[in-house]
Amino acid sequence: MRSLTTLEERRHGDTLFPLATYSLNYPKDSIVLDLHWHSELEFLIVTKGCGIFYLDENEIELEEGDGVIINGGTLHRAKTKSGRSCSFIAVVVNPNLISGANNDRINILYIDPVLNYLAQQGKILKSSNEDDLYIINILKEIDLIAKKKSSLYELEIKIELLKIFSILFKSLGKEIISNIPIEKKSNKKQNIKDALLFMHKNYEKSLSLRDISSAAGMSEAYFCRTFKALVGKTVFEYLNFYRINTSLSLLKDSDKPISIVSEEVGFENISYFIKIFKKMTGVTPKVYRTKNN
Repeated sequence: MRSLTTLEERRHGDTLFPLATYSLNYPKDSIVLDLHWHSELEFLIVTKGCGIFYLDENEIELEEGDGVIINGGTLHRAKTKSGRSCSFIAVVVNPNLISGANNDRINILYIDPVLNYLAQQGKILKSSNEDDLYIINILKEIDLIAKKKSSLYELEIKIELLKIFSILFKSLGKEIISNIPIEKKSNKKQNIKDALLFMHKNYEKSLSLRDISSAAGMSEAYFCRTFKALVGKTVFEYLNFYRINTSLSLLKDSDKPISIVSEEVGFENISYFIKIFKKMTGVTPKVYRTKNN
């Protein structure tokens, strides 16, 4: 069973060069990305197979050669398409690496408008589109440069990133980017994030729907609908998923009785804990502990 991380705390790169690339391979019918969000900009390119990506409330199917740009703060998750595997590369970068610290003419006229556009809706990259294909190939080159880490690799990567923003600016059109209406977007995404963090901090307690929806500042009915649309699980499916994931380390790394582990992750009834644990992992807590000790 995969470890669940929602607000991603992993550092991508380091303080002086906040960029990292990843090559990931997943077998058919598997979860590719658990639900999470982070402040960095993320470029994903499917190199083999097919993946279904969920960005906030949008579902996107990406075939081999396609990609997507995911803005920081976007709730996203992914899975392989039924019966198919999925391999992809990810380039995760702090936007400050691209824009720098100075609010100069380049940032004001070109970088910031593109970032503003991506903040509104992200961008799908289709290999059938000439400009998108150019960006996809640049991202593959960045991945190679980052892995080789030869002399001047940081400079070479920044040059390639600026090429991407130049292409985006030209392909999207100056007027389109410069005149995007700054609409006051719904706070529902942030409300759901607040609810997720509330559950993470209080999972060991007895939580009611009223408790969780109140943390989001939403009515119970509207909260349930919005939560399912953004997270892909009902409120209590997610809460149980988080609790079971939390119990894994307790079972592996401690000698606490299973009844105590059950209580510490928020299950008041050990039988129900065992039932949900087996449903999610395929084995009972006792068998899981035996296999992992």
